[in-house]
Amino acid sequence: MKKFRRWNRGLLLGAALIVGIIIFQSVDQARFQQSVPAISSRIQNYMTNCVAALTNAKDKSEAQNAFLENVNQFWSNNTRSRNYYASSRSDFYSYLSGSAESEEYGLSAAIPLALNLNITGCRIQKNGPGACTALVTYEQDAWLDQYGTYLSPFYMDYAYDTQSDTGDDATPASVSSGEDAIRITSQQQVLLQLYEENGEWKIATASPQGSYSDSSIVKRTEVPV
Repeated sequence: MKKFRRWNRGLLLGAALIVGIIIFQSVDQARFQQSVPAISSRIQNYMTNCVAALTNAKDKSEAQNAFLENVNQFWSNNTRSRNYYASSRSDFYSYLSGSAESEEYGLSAAIPLALNLNITGCRIQKNGPGACTALVTYEQDAWLDQYGTYLSPFYMDYAYDTQSDTGDDATPASVSSGEDAIRITSQQQVLLQLYEENGEWKIATASPQGSYSDSSIVKRTEVPV
């Protein structure tokens, strides 16, 4: 009889534990669903600030500083989910440091003359306690003064002449002289890993999921200011 009671008590404790886990997961999921609009808004605000930093600056140094301030506000130092193809906050500093070492190893990026972004899709999913992913699809227009690696909101992008059969990336003389600019129109998709830190959701890593781009040469007077 005592053995039966101990066995019965074990079943009750096990059942209570299972019920507790189910309740916790339900509450956690409900809380996360309430956070989805705030997460979406954080991503939108980050991208809006990127446009402001890279379009309204007086010079490239000011644009770079404004961009990095934006990164510091919206990105996390947490890189536990990082993979080979993902960008992190530290990568922006590596590419924008302007040091001799970054130049030597190709870790340098041009600052766009102007940028325009339009989010066309954002699918947010829970990815563990205080964690989520966001698959963001957006349209991007970047105006540049050279071909090659350039700064974009989530990683370093690459511009080349899409009209050329060889994918030429030699900057035209008219662009180098300041008469013209390069316009890169693209459709981008990026997978973001975000973590909740002190009540705010921050981007930890960004992994490119695919893009399509087209380039054209436009007059410098057509660049947004």
